[in-house]
Amino acid sequence: MPEGGTFIASKLQQLGFKAVDIFGKGIAVKGNIVNSKKQPVAAFSSVHNGMGTVWLTPGLNEKYTAVLNNGLSFQLPIARQSGTQLQVTNKPGADSIEVLIDASADIYDQEFLFRASAKGISCAMGIIRIKHQPPRYPFLKKHFPPLCAGLRFTTVTRYPLMKG
Repeated sequence: MPEGGTFIASKLQQLGFKAVDIFGKGIAVKGNIVNSKKQPVAAFSSVHNGMGTVWLTPGLNEKYTAVLNNGLSFQLPIARQSGTQLQVTNKPGADSIEVLIDASADIYDQEFLFRASAKGISCAMGIIRIKHQPPRYPFLKKHFPPLCAGLRFTTVTRYPLMKG
C-alpha cells in the first residue's frame, strides 16, 4: 500500500508492506512487482520482521501484482488519476526526518492543513499549498518520540486525506 495517501498514477511512490504467516508473525520475503504483461518493474525484499518498502511509479489503468519468490502473488490497488501522497524519510544518524507532500496536477494550488504531533501534542501545523515542485519539510527527531509521531493532512474543511 502507498506509504500515505493515494496510489497516484505517474508519481514515484514508496509502498510499504508487511508479510506475515498464518499466526500473524512477520516473515522474510523477496519478490518482484510485475505489470499486466508479467514484466518485472520493481524488486523488493523485507528488511525486518516481514516489513519493507519498494519504490514504484504506477501507470494509469495499469495493473500490478506483487509476486513472491515462493510463487504467491498479491494484486496491488489500481493507481488513481487524482490524489495526494505523503512520504517520510528517516535516515539513520540524521537529526531530522523529512516529510514530502505531493499531489496530482489537478490538486495543485489548493490549500491544505498539515499537522505533525507526538503523543497528542502538536509539534508543527499550518496551511500549505502543493506546487509543481512538492514541498519537503524537515522536522527534528527530538520532537518525535520513537513510534509516537503522527502526521495529518486534511482539506481546509478538515476532511482527512492522509495520515502517517
